[in-house]
Amino acid sequence: MNVRTAGQFNGAPVHEIELANSAGAKIRVLTWGAVVRDFVLPTGRHIVLGFDSFDPYPIHSRSFGAIIGRFANRIADACFSLDGHTYELTRNDGGIHHLHGGAGAFGKRVWSLTDASATHVTLALDSQDGDSGYPGTMQATCTYTLTDFATLKIELSATTDRATIVNLTHHGYFNLAGQGNVGAHKLWLNASFYTPVGPDSIPTGEICPVQGTACDFTGVRDIGSSDIDINFVLNRPLASERVHPLTHAATLHAPDDALRMEVWTSEPGLQVYNGFKLDVDVPGINGERYKARSGIALETQRFPNSPNVPHFSKCTLREDEIYRQHTEYRVRAHA
Repeated sequence: MNVRTAGQFNGAPVHEIELANSAGAKIRVLTWGAVVRDFVLPTGRHIVLGFDSFDPYPIHSRSFGAIIGRFANRIADACFSLDGHTYELTRNDGGIHHLHGGAGAFGKRVWSLTDASATHVTLALDSQDGDSGYPGTMQATCTYTLTDFATLKIELSATTDRATIVNLTHHGYFNLAGQGNVGAHKLWLNASFYTPVGPDSIPTGEICPVQGTACDFTGVRDIGSSDIDINFVLNRPLASERVHPLTHAATLHAPDDALRMEVWTSEPGLQVYNGFKLDVDVPGINGERYKARSGIALETQRFPNSPNVPHFSKCTLREDEIYRQHTEYRVRAHA
């Protein structure tokens, strides 16, 4: 483990922690946003989008490698009701909806470093009652662990002193080729259904089969050049328990199939976004210019707008409960 000062944000120091495993894989984590700044395979290939230093992140990052919270994805009309009370959230999506936690987004704040070793780091963040309009004071933690050949294990947790909602996710963009766009990558999803959206990317409330649609990745196929930004319903029981065993959600194949990355998660949903809106003004890692489809985000989550759709996945967290999420991105060389 190596810890260094990477910069400052609003007068607070930002640290970077480098983890390495016995195979030679490395990840570099910023305390700002709990960001995975870099993910390097034992071969030396960099497989996530990011920048070579902290300085560009506050202005130019598109949530690269960040932990999103309190609520990932969109909440319609930036409001929800809980226990008979309606809560107004910040409207940071077109001035109408709430996106990725709003003004108090977890991915844009400095987390505390609480524990670390050669292969893991734990970060913590306190979110006060009323933060971006959310009720309750919340304590969130994120633990990154680097295992095996190149597996990034992510464990998220949260507690609250008052009933609230929560939906944390990791917003890394992956490119297994290390350069170019991801159109020639292949994708398989363990999802027979998805949640269609309206013009503002808000789910309609329907849960529809993928068969016969452009959202059908139940067979391995090219990502291609179409625009993808949709939540998939993973093939697992939707139960009331807060912790599920891990299920195989997705497999991403490099264009030459020399690398594969499996996504395993405890979550019921997977947002797939192929970065079609990316257009970053400054160079990224190793001078890469991030344009449309430079990376693909595979965000494990509760469904978008679920606080307002009773039959969507549960997202309420009460005082006597602990929110937990476990996701693993398992990268393997494929002969």
